[in-house]
Amino acid sequence: MCGSDSRESYGEVVQQMVVAAARLSQEVGMLEEDVLVDQSRRKRERDSEKSRADIEAAVRTTRLACHMASGPTAPSSAASKLMTAANTLKETCSRTVASALRTAGQHRRALEQAQRMEQEFVSLMTGQRSVDGSLAADSDDCGEEETEGEESTRMRRYSSSAKLTADVNPTGVLFAEKPASPSVRRGSQSSWSLVKEAPVVSGATAQQLVTWLTYHRAIDAEFADTFLLTFSSFMTSEQLLTSLISRFSVTPPHQLSKREREAFLTDILIPIRLRVVHGLQVWIAGSYDDFKEGNSTRSLLNKFLNTVESFLPACSQQLRRTLATNVKSGPSHLHASPTGKPPSSLIPPDLTSSHASSHTSFDLLDVNSLELARQLTLTFSYILRQIRPCELLSLGWREEGTAGLCPNISLFQFMSRKMSGLVGREVVRETVDEDRASVISYFVETAKSCRELKNFAGVFAITDGLSQSSVGEQDQAWQLVTDHLLRVYRDLQALVSPDNSYHRYRHDTRVIHQSPIVPHLSILLSDMEEIDKTLTDYLPHSPEKVVNFSKRRVQAGLVRQLQRWQSTPYNLTPVDVS
Repeated sequence: MCGSDSRESYGEVVQQMVVAAARLSQEVGMLEEDVLVDQSRRKRERDSEKSRADIEAAVRTTRLACHMASGPTAPSSAASKLMTAANTLKETCSRTVASALRTAGQHRRALEQAQRMEQEFVSLMTGQRSVDGSLAADSDDCGEEETEGEESTRMRRYSSSAKLTADVNPTGVLFAEKPASPSVRRGSQSSWSLVKEAPVVSGATAQQLVTWLTYHRAIDAEFADTFLLTFSSFMTSEQLLTSLISRFSVTPPHQLSKREREAFLTDILIPIRLRVVHGLQVWIAGSYDDFKEGNSTRSLLNKFLNTVESFLPACSQQLRRTLATNVKSGPSHLHASPTGKPPSSLIPPDLTSSHASSHTSFDLLDVNSLELARQLTLTFSYILRQIRPCELLSLGWREEGTAGLCPNISLFQFMSRKMSGLVGREVVRETVDEDRASVISYFVETAKSCRELKNFAGVFAITDGLSQSSVGEQDQAWQLVTDHLLRVYRDLQALVSPDNSYHRYRHDTRVIHQSPIVPHLSILLSDMEEIDKTLTDYLPHSPEKVVNFSKRRVQAGLVRQLQRWQSTPYNLTPVDVS
């Protein structure tokens, strides 16, 4: 085949192979870039570089063999070398493609096991799109006459079908003018990227909000977090679950071609379903009470998980595990354990319940003031960490008869009032001024220790008790308190002063980062009430109930603040003196 009359055709064929190999190298690089986004960057670059290097080496060898075979005095062995080089190039290309397709197949299986957060879902969807589109895009098997631009236009037009029946187009969502923090959106290229100017949702109907939560074209993590924290203020859990089920069940329009249906599956349906799964995962993890055994939402979810199992079996299993774990034991932050060895208890052994005899009388003043502050801190911290976001949003503490909407908040407030009353009673029950001065000094030292422990609830409760008129009237007793403790008490009074909207207290809590803290909860509750008075639940002058999502965003900020306070437990040892 490599005679003088065929050398020219050899050169033409080899040149075509070189061009095809170069193009294949680019395609493989793009495929690996998309498919391997969930692997480490170093490994991805190393694998991609090796694939390109193998093809480039085979191309160089083939070109050299072609040059040798095309010369006027080419030996007969040149033809054999050219054939060998061509076969090597072919095998290298085939091996590279096979490796890429194997990776894509693994990625497809990983897609079915998607269990992580939104960014990981994006990686999986990107890889799935590449498998279906990148290498097959140039094939002529589809028999479609439309150009890529025309098809993209049609797909954009049909994208509106990916919405709830009761919804208008997602563009009906009201956006604020200023952009929010970066969010992930689909770009014009084959990958997903961060867009610095994401729209900020300011209002929409409840159904439109669910659509935006699971929208296939954009990922708005800030919106999703805010929505799942505050949805209970404008829809029930059963309504939300029903809407998510409808989103999962979106079907393509009948008029789509085969190729368009495949694009609909990859670019619209799979992202929507993964968004639904992710939303359920976050919802179950954060609002475990919505799915308690026996309620209607739990029954509906169990039926839906059977449907999810048919499409995403691993996702269904993960949701079941999260459901079983969180509903049984509550959110993960309640089980966080402090690190290190806690300080030893300062309570005498004969006062603890395990050592005390029936004849031992317990007196609060027998307990070291620091240890009392520790135990008080543990009690307040435990109740604080039980408070759920829906308790804040219910505003149930404002009116009598609605305390059942916020049981843990009510218990926290009850403990504060009980501690304040105890301080006042302990002072006035003494009949001698010296004893009253000792009790006052004891509680000032306890409040000082509470402040050092960042237990602001304890500081407010004790100073409130010492500020009662019955205690303030004990002038002789106050005169017997040391100057040092009087200065400490005045500093504590400045901390709890309501001047400038509790400026001193807000400053002290704001500068604390990642440390255990017990806030003065009443101030947070007052802020929630102020937001409710200032901002309306729904936007006015609308033909339908348009949720004021800007209000929910402000409320969510306070809920997140509470969650930060709940995240770190105290490294202290509880002591039972009952």
